[in-house]
Amino acid sequence: MNCWRKIRRYTQSHHWLWFLFSLTALILIYAVWQHSYTWYFQDETDHLVPAWMMLRDHGKLYHDLSTNHQPIAIIYSLIIMRLVKFRTLWQLIPQIRLTMLGFSLVVGFIATWRFRWKGFFAWLNLAFLSYYFFGFHVLGEVFAAYAILILTLYWLVAKKINNLDAFIFAFFSFLAGFSLLPTIVYLAIINGLFLRKLNKQQRLILLTTLALLIITMFAFIPPLDWFRETIVNNWLYWLPFNQSLGFVKQFSMLIYPFSSLVQASSWSRINLFYFVSLLICFLPFLTLKSFKSRPLATFVISLFLIGLLNNRVSQADTLFYQGFHLLPYLAAFIVLTSKQFFLVKNKLVLQRLKYLLFALGLIFISHWIFTPVQRLQQYDEKYSPYQNIANILLQLSQPGDRFLSGPDGAGYINLAAHLPIAGRQLFHLDWSWRSPLLRRQFVRLMTTHPPEFLLFYNDNGQYARFLQPILTQKYQALYDQKHHPVFLYILRRKWDKLNQQQQLVVTQRYQLTPKSLPPHGQ
Repeated sequence: MNCWRKIRRYTQSHHWLWFLFSLTALILIYAVWQHSYTWYFQDETDHLVPAWMMLRDHGKLYHDLSTNHQPIAIIYSLIIMRLVKFRTLWQLIPQIRLTMLGFSLVVGFIATWRFRWKGFFAWLNLAFLSYYFFGFHVLGEVFAAYAILILTLYWLVAKKINNLDAFIFAFFSFLAGFSLLPTIVYLAIINGLFLRKLNKQQRLILLTTLALLIITMFAFIPPLDWFRETIVNNWLYWLPFNQSLGFVKQFSMLIYPFSSLVQASSWSRINLFYFVSLLICFLPFLTLKSFKSRPLATFVISLFLIGLLNNRVSQADTLFYQGFHLLPYLAAFIVLTSKQFFLVKNKLVLQRLKYLLFALGLIFISHWIFTPVQRLQQYDEKYSPYQNIANILLQLSQPGDRFLSGPDGAGYINLAAHLPIAGRQLFHLDWSWRSPLLRRQFVRLMTTHPPEFLLFYNDNGQYARFLQPILTQKYQALYDQKHHPVFLYILRRKWDKLNQQQQLVVTQRYQLTPKSLPPHGQ
């Protein structure tokens, strides 16, 4: 009995709260540094490379540099690329991961300062869980998730609102909306619900702050170009390219934690986390009185509103490359779980059970922190191939040379070789070929001013099929010792101008053989 009273007393102490926050921060710093090279995900280069080019006056975002992603991840990448110092990817990648962790810690500090234990518990779970969803990569989903964590805390937890709260809510609404477009419906609903809590002055602060942030952003980003690249292109070309989902899948996305447990063929750590989280959510309703009361209806409505954030994932055990879209949804779901956790106050048995379930949940999602990794081996597997190509290009390139890659953008090569991208696009995916503007600009680039260096895998897509005759006519292809293509090409007139020493770098040091491609179709 005394033990549980001590636990309750400690959880009410702000000194313990900040001690645990600091301890968690130190653990995460070490763990994220350890796992810096564990995962490679090319999507983050669609933010880092445009930011790097903008810092070097290679063009304006959305006008000269094309992406269908929202701008916040690119704006944050500007900060990263301004701060970090690197010569190789070995130096760059840990700095990126720790800078993203820094963003998480700032949000965690705000959540803990404003919402005390409820905010800390929610952030703690999200920070540990985010590893499985690329939460330390520069992705719009990551910024949206942490912004939604704060917004959902205000919606579900906050009781008394002051002027500073109105400002914070506006800032994180801006952050979420311009990080990930699919969050807009959820943001509109909770902004409407939050505005009902505010007085006239607070509403004015919220709306004015939101308007000023948007106006400031569009002072540096052409609004019409932003609208064309991120709204029109997504609506007309990206959405139709992706298969529409039926009603069953849409409904399973809306109730994902439940549907993931039903579909699960094995109880993975993440499914166990979902299971204990749902148990915590239903603990307050384990009395007949609670089941007849209003909180149950409020919980169900909240769960369905949060389900609006999941518009991609319906399958169980979906993590990393297929599951990172879940992160904003999980952030809101974790806040709902945290709220339900603190509603359990009366029965001692239920209090013991909630702490047990919370501890189990943390154990399930913190496994990666205590998993030893070989950093050099991970780097060699995930990043070294790109650094090797960059090393070749560093030996061969001159000021003014450009590098193009595809279909997925190999943007880390641009950064490590200090070469700007050719044209407007880093990624050359088939959906973008449907855009008349992007297709016309790419065709003009390759026919009138082709890049000096090109890395393009033949996926038999629209871009690859268009490139084949051009590669045959204008480029030297490089092959490895086993005469397998490495899909790295050098413009033929560029190769002819290389001196003997530069050509020996390719043929002897890296043991690659330049050959002309056979005529297209043979």
